[in-house]
Amino acid sequence: MVKRIFQLFLVSTFLVSCTSTRFAGDTPTVKLPQKFKGENRYNRDSIPSAKNFFKDDVLLAWIDSGLQNNRETKQIFARIALANADVKLAKGSFLPQINLQTAVGMQRFGDYTVDGIGNFDTNLSDNITPDRRIPEHVPDLFVGIQTQWEADIWGKLRNRKKAAVARYLSSEKAWNDARLLLVYTIAERYFQLQTLDYKLKIARENGALQERALELISVQKQAGMATELAVKQFEAQTKNTKALEFDLQRAIRETETSFNVLLGRMPANIQRNSLVNTQVKQFEYVLTPEEILKARPDIQAAEWNMQAAGADVASARAAFYPSLALTANNGLHTFRSSVWFQFPVSLAYWMGGSLTAPLLQRNALKAELAASKTKKTIAVLEYERTVVQAMNEVQLYLDNRTLVRNSYELKSDEVNALNAGLSASRDLFVAGLATYLEVITAQKSVLQAQLDLADISLIQLNNELMLYRSMGFGNK
Repeated sequence: MVKRIFQLFLVSTFLVSCTSTRFAGDTPTVKLPQKFKGENRYNRDSIPSAKNFFKDDVLLAWIDSGLQNNRETKQIFARIALANADVKLAKGSFLPQINLQTAVGMQRFGDYTVDGIGNFDTNLSDNITPDRRIPEHVPDLFVGIQTQWEADIWGKLRNRKKAAVARYLSSEKAWNDARLLLVYTIAERYFQLQTLDYKLKIARENGALQERALELISVQKQAGMATELAVKQFEAQTKNTKALEFDLQRAIRETETSFNVLLGRMPANIQRNSLVNTQVKQFEYVLTPEEILKARPDIQAAEWNMQAAGADVASARAAFYPSLALTANNGLHTFRSSVWFQFPVSLAYWMGGSLTAPLLQRNALKAELAASKTKKTIAVLEYERTVVQAMNEVQLYLDNRTLVRNSYELKSDEVNALNAGLSASRDLFVAGLATYLEVITAQKSVLQAQLDLADISLIQLNNELMLYRSMGFGNK
């Protein structure tokens, strides 16, 4: 009868535990384009490495310094160690727990207890020798090995290990992505500094020309050939350009400060080449959308996170099923110290197994499973968002290549035309065939056009840099 009741209990427990619904899980639905719009040529091996992409040795030295000293990337690298510890912990859960135990105790049983009466009756037995009689105050001496092992029948521990490994790999990819972002940011700040230097040079050169024009108009005023209004107009334009110089110097200091922070160093001057000597390698070939998935570490990190979330769902589902635990205690156990370490009289062992199934805590397990499913959905959506963003970034920077190149060519022609017009306006002004307002307007137009050309040159550099980063720097 008892055997039947036990069997019925096991069957009912198993059926109740197995009622959790199987969950197919979310899978990414985003579809990649076969290729990007436009006339692009694809060749993975043609994507240059960072050292071949940047033509500036000074910039490459700053990049190496930043990769070694940047505090944020060091923090991310430290998180990899934490993820690695989680992997080791998950691997350790597969192994049996083995503990060395030493226990010393003392107890007395009441006279009117089952143990007390049993001990009293035992001591009266003729089969018990005096040295084996149970004293009133019973010592309890034990030294031995305790072993416990949970059999991973349903894959709960295995999926926990998968999740830990996936998160470790995701943290590695996140670290790589942070390093690529740091390289991009250092190069972007470097180009910005060079552009500001160039704009400051333009402002000073135009300021010097405006100073000479102011001297000329002042001489003409003294000769009665110009008015005070003309002198003040030239003087105002000169002071405006001088104020622009101070604004550019302030911007340079601010950019140098952010640059030093990226490098993880104290305030110091930033060595750099001039903008005209800076180039980046414009590669004619690009990666296919499928290759970008493998090249970009942010996509790979999102993919590993998605796999980790899927393993969490499987582990949470396995928690509904019965768990089998095997336990064994082996050692020397006695109540008499004189024979504690005598073998085999003190040898004792216990071995057994237990099958445990959740009953009352099923609501908590359901909540945990629902939470893990939601986290899986979030991870899938984050992966899809990262992929969509990556594809759009590459397409944008490919489109901008032609647009920025055309803008730069037209702005260069504008600067050349305005320089010729400025020279002509000064000659005509000296000859009395042009007014001072035409000269001022020409000087202002030239300065603004040259500053705009410097900005477009920076946009062109940054667009090529962002295109390179959007392809994961070729994963090199």
